[in-house]
Amino acid sequence: MSPPVFIVDTNVVVAGMLTDSRQSPVAQALDAMLAGTLIFLMSPALLDEYRAALLRPKLAKLHGLTEAKIDTSSRPKLEALAHRRDRAQ
Repeated sequence: MSPPVFIVDTNVVVAGMLTDSRQSPVAQALDAMLAGTLIFLMSPALLDEYRAALLRPKLAKLHGLTEAKIDTSSRPKLEALAHRRDRAQ
């Protein structure tokens, strides 16, 4: 039996970035995505949606990441994990 595969909603990614609790379900989901332990589907459009949401002024004030940091940290990790999953299947 194959493990479950998820499509992670933008709200989960954003909430995972904003929460103060590493124990919250959204933080755990985001951590699992970045660690490669949660199997998820990804598309360029979804990555763009994640990026656009994180760059919204109100959200940017809350998470404190610059545009450059968003582009050089989370996005490449998510892209690499998504490509690795594609090659494995």
